[in-house]
Amino acid sequence: MTSSSGDSSTTGTTGFWARQGIVPNLRWGFVALTLFMIGDGIEAGFLSPYLDEHGFGPGQSSLLWGVYGFVVAIAAWLSGALAEAFGPRRVMLTGFAIWVAFELAFLVALAQSDFTFMLISFGLRGLGYPLFSYGFLVWVATDTPESVMGKAVGWYWFFFMLGLGVIGSYYAGAAIPLIGEFATLAS
Repeated sequence: MTSSSGDSSTTGTTGFWARQGIVPNLRWGFVALTLFMIGDGIEAGFLSPYLDEHGFGPGQSSLLWGVYGFVVAIAAWLSGALAEAFGPRRVMLTGFAIWVAFELAFLVALAQSDFTFMLISFGLRGLGYPLFSYGFLVWVATDTPESVMGKAVGWYWFFFMLGLGVIGSYYAGAAIPLIGEFATLAS
């Protein structure tokens, strides 16, 4: 039995996953998406109280998240066009590099309690997540046969939320008592 992707050499397990919308060349991308979204979502549940405990007011926390959200919205808007122009893999790698660089910068700023640098670095980090995740969504849309596109997009959102909303939260809940909040962010 052949897979839906048209590769007649793909049988067994590969054929099963391809029929479910996870084509062979994207399989590890779904794993990467989950891992990336774990990293992006770890701080969502505790960063604001952490900032409050370290002398930053609610207005500063709101501004930090507001700038981040604004930058994420712009990057989300651009991600599809950039993925089409430069290729999804290149956009994903760029998003990953931006996210890592500005996450490290944010951690340095946080350790020094430099709110201006925190605001800039956390905001610019917001470019990384949409470029990576939505770049992958474009890749899913271009490499998945139309007959299983709905399943593939469903899997995309499943793995996205598995990382962001489920594993990221449980990881933070388990790690904070063991290593502390800052180390959890750094991990």
